[in-house]
Amino acid sequence: MKDRPLRYVKSLYAERDLEGIYRYTIRSWGKRRAAHYLGEIEKKFERLTDAPEIGAPCPELGDGVRRLSHGAHVIFYRIRSGAVEIIRILHGMRDIKHL
Repeated sequence: MKDRPLRYVKSLYAERDLEGIYRYTIRSWGKRRAAHYLGEIEKKFERLTDAPEIGAPCPELGDGVRRLSHGAHVIFYRIRSGAVEIIRILHGMRDIKHL
């Protein structure tokens, strides 16, 4: 197994975003689908620890901020202090001017 040079940490905002995504997905598609979707998002976080440069740069949102799509959502993150910092997870249709 390969050692990961980075780990990931979620901001409080990202934690709240995930809770909202989970609640919405349960209401819309049920618990099984909600658990699966969040599991897939967590896998994206893990992928970012292996290849943090895979996301597109978003300089308009701040220094070092990048974005990576997953399903209907976009993961916003940056590399900071030896970790991938998950800033927000927002719906792709949302008008994003400030994180």
